[in-house]
Amino acid sequence: MDNLLERLGTLKSALLHELEEILSERGELLRLFPARSRALLARAAGRSAFHRASAQQQEAIHEALREACAAQQLPAPSVSALAAALGLAGRGLQQLYAEVTSLAKRYAQEEEITRQILERTLLCVSSYLAALSPRPAYDRRGAMTQARPLSTLSTRI
Repeated sequence: MDNLLERLGTLKSALLHELEEILSERGELLRLFPARSRALLARAAGRSAFHRASAQQQEAIHEALREACAAQQLPAPSVSALAAALGLAGRGLQQLYAEVTSLAKRYAQEEEITRQILERTLLCVSSYLAALSPRPAYDRRGAMTQARPLSTLSTRI
């Protein structure tokens, strides 16, 4: 009987502590998440619009390059061939093209890092929800069920 009372008291203390933690955590989540999620969604919509505008701009640039190369009677559209045909004026074109290419590569790298971070965040939330979802220790046949991992950590970023 003493052992039972001690265990019940220990469980009661643990439950009281966890309830306090849950309530403070919930308050923080309710305070922070809506503002952050709206900002994240707005930023994602902005990036989506940027991607559409960039794709249109790339098409327009390719068309302008084709026209400029045709005007210089070059066999194929090429920034380096056009720059060589324009001589001194072509240096600025080639430099600007190199800068834009460099920025586009950097943007793609940053987008990939952001995607990986968001995937890790989603995995964290999924693991948190899985940890909160109780599963029976045994299936209906009496065999032990496999425990789900609480998290998976990727070291790539």
